[in-house]
Amino acid sequence: MDATLRDLSTDPRRAGRGRPQLYDGTVALAALARWDRVATADEQTGLSQAVVPHGQLQRRLRVVVVVDLQRQRQAVLCSTEVALPALTRSRDDKARFQIELLGRDAKQCPGLTDGQARSRAKRHCPFKASLTAVSCATLTVQPQTPARGVPFSMAHLKRRAFNQHLLARIIEHLAYGGAHPLIF
Repeated sequence: MDATLRDLSTDPRRAGRGRPQLYDGTVALAALARWDRVATADEQTGLSQAVVPHGQLQRRLRVVVVVDLQRQRQAVLCSTEVALPALTRSRDDKARFQIELLGRDAKQCPGLTDGQARSRAKRHCPFKASLTAVSCATLTVQPQTPARGVPFSMAHLKRRAFNQHLLARIIEHLAYGGAHPLIF
C-alpha cells in the first residue's frame, strides 16, 4: 500500500520556470516522522495522521496509523473524507469491528440464517431474537473474563454449554449405576 501513497512536498517553491514539485517520495509507514501525532486517552495506543494523495484513486486520503505500543503492531486506516478527525476514524473502526463480530456470531450460532420468512415484517422477530441472544450471552460472559482477557466467542459459549449438558447427563447416568440407557 505504501507504494501508491506519496508524501506531499514541503519544500518552498523555487524561483524560475517549470512546474513546482508536488511530491517528495513515497510514504514509508515505518518512519512516520513527518506525520501529525494525535493525543489519545489510552497510553497503550499511538495515533499518527496525514493527508496524502493516492496514485491509483487520484484522490487525497486521510491515512491514520494506529500503533499498539504494547504489542508493537500497527493498523492503517484510510478514508476519502479528509475532514474526518483521526480519533473519530479510529473509534468508528473499533465500533465497526464489534458490529461485524455481533453479526457473525448471530449468523453462526443462534440461527439467524435458519429462518424461512419471506416478508420483511416477518423477518424482524428472528433477527431481533438472534441479536438479543448474542447480546445477552455477551453480558453473561463479561463478568467472568478479565478486562482485556479472552475475547468473547459465541461458538465457544455454545460448545461450553453443550459440554456441561453432556457431563450432567453422564453423571446422571453414573448415579443410577448404568441401569437405564443413556439417551441424548
